[in-house]
Amino acid sequence: MSLDGKIATHSGDSRWISNESSREIVHRLRGRMDAIIVGAGTVLRDDPLLTARPPGSRVATRIVVDTQARLSPRSQLLKTARQVPVIVAITNGAPAENIRRLAEHGAEVLIISSQAARGETSQAVDGIELDGLLAELGRRQFTNVLVEGGTRLLGSFFDGGYVDEVHVFVAPKIIGGAEAPSAVSGKGIAQIDVTLTLNSVITERLGDDVYISGRLRSA
Repeated sequence: MSLDGKIATHSGDSRWISNESSREIVHRLRGRMDAIIVGAGTVLRDDPLLTARPPGSRVATRIVVDTQARLSPRSQLLKTARQVPVIVAITNGAPAENIRRLAEHGAEVLIISSQAARGETSQAVDGIELDGLLAELGRRQFTNVLVEGGTRLLGSFFDGGYVDEVHVFVAPKIIGGAEAPSAVSGKGIAQIDVTLTLNSVITERLGDDVYISGRLRSA
């Protein structure tokens, strides 16, 4: 992100905020993961590949939270879905034609059932309930999961208390703009004395960028 906490400009441009050294570490992180989760908006805006380059010790399944199954056949994810697994998490209301198109291009379509119908509550983003999604990943024995963005998805994960480790890359750039997305949205914290705080913080200079990582303190 930029020095003022933005992950894109107000027009959606985001390449590249961080430098090449930062991006190399991101690729190393991806190479340790069982799954990488992104929101549909990030895919539509950035068209990411979400693979580790060079490959790491694991090949992460790429997961898109996409309520309406809008992922395009022209996206890098669907173009490579038969080589590297892609799961598209949707709701029951996704159009049948969109679901069929995803399946034809090699993606697995995962319908996350609503817990609200059973009288339960769960943190959700775009109608996808994260408890249900994470429970399914647990059943598949995915133990290392990286949530790359965007801002609403990250906000929902933080609001739900699902995050235990944070990796932040800060570039010495000012983007500004009320409409430019911040790194984390969601509901957020109401009072400073209950903010989420990192333990065992590691800070590293990567050229002009600063890399900050650590684990969240238990409540």
